[in-house]
Amino acid sequence: MRKRVAEYDFMRVALTLLVVLGHAARTAEVTPAGGVEWLAPEAAPLYFQAEAVMSALSTWIYRWHMPAFMALSGAVYALAPIGDFDRLCMGKARRLLAPFLACGLLFMLPVKLWARFYTPGAMREVLMGFLSGAESGHLWFLVALFWCFLLFWPIRRFVASKAPLGGLLAAVVAARLLAPALADMPYFELLRGAEYLGWFAAGFAFAAYKDKLDALLFGLAGRGPALRAIPWLCLAALCGVSLANERATVLPRVFIVAVNFGALYIAAGLWARRRTAKTQQEAPARGRLFGLLLAYAFPIYLYHDPLEYAILRLSFEHGLLLSAPGVALYWLARTLGVTALSIGIGWLVRKIIIRGTGVLTEL
Repeated sequence: MRKRVAEYDFMRVALTLLVVLGHAARTAEVTPAGGVEWLAPEAAPLYFQAEAVMSALSTWIYRWHMPAFMALSGAVYALAPIGDFDRLCMGKARRLLAPFLACGLLFMLPVKLWARFYTPGAMREVLMGFLSGAESGHLWFLVALFWCFLLFWPIRRFVASKAPLGGLLAAVVAARLLAPALADMPYFELLRGAEYLGWFAAGFAFAAYKDKLDALLFGLAGRGPALRAIPWLCLAALCGVSLANERATVLPRVFIVAVNFGALYIAAGLWARRRTAKTQQEAPARGRLFGLLLAYAFPIYLYHDPLEYAILRLSFEHGLLLSAPGVALYWLARTLGVTALSIGIGWLVRKIIIRGTGVLTEL
């Protein structure tokens, strides 16, 4: 069984919630086979004030959160032995492709159809687009991650296991070579998988140096108050760089991703050590809320985005934004509401799967 790393758990929950927040500000989107554009020319002033804040937050999140998510996946991959290629393919197909197909065909497309993102007459094009990647929506990440695992396996086998930074370099070179060749093959997010391969490899390389980084950031904390402040100062500096870049976007994306990934990791490390100190346990204790979010992080990712479009239709068609209480309810529904509903759907789906598996076993 693969060991758990408290910092990675914290980062997984945080990045999942950032995905929800990043999607919560959208009111318009256009795809090859569909799209929506909900405008609120008449709404309570609170809506426009909140929209400005949420839009700014969404812009900041979109600069770095998906590359960071891919890097986290690479770091988690480093915890497991390399294993056989065929076993990796089967395992990741079950873990990533099966939810992609099931959630996409049985939940995402029907809900978005009801939310008027698609028209009934265009469903053939939508289905073909879903399989090709053009209409995979937020689920693109699952298929791209599947390809990252497969593409990185030989790099890990022959390079990264002995030289993590060499593996990163090999992945970047491979991505550069593959991207032009795949530009005319937009099938099942293969191109996007190649484009994110470097981020995946960066996370794998990060995991190789994690212990040394922890010793540098947190190992000296017990030697005095001044040294205890080192991770806090580093966190403040990275957050300052990230926020300053929002005021004047001058830094390249790779640098911003690294800055925010580093800040998130330091925050995760501080959280893990604070929880450990409180409970005097080797592993940090999890609160009920955090445990719930961690257990259902994957369902939250799967189900939240189609629910956003459903809330858009309900809110705009029924005049929810005309009053301040309605606006408050709207934003709560698009953040906390979709998160809670996704957890509930995830719980129900798990029950159905467990019950169905039991019935098949009895047969």
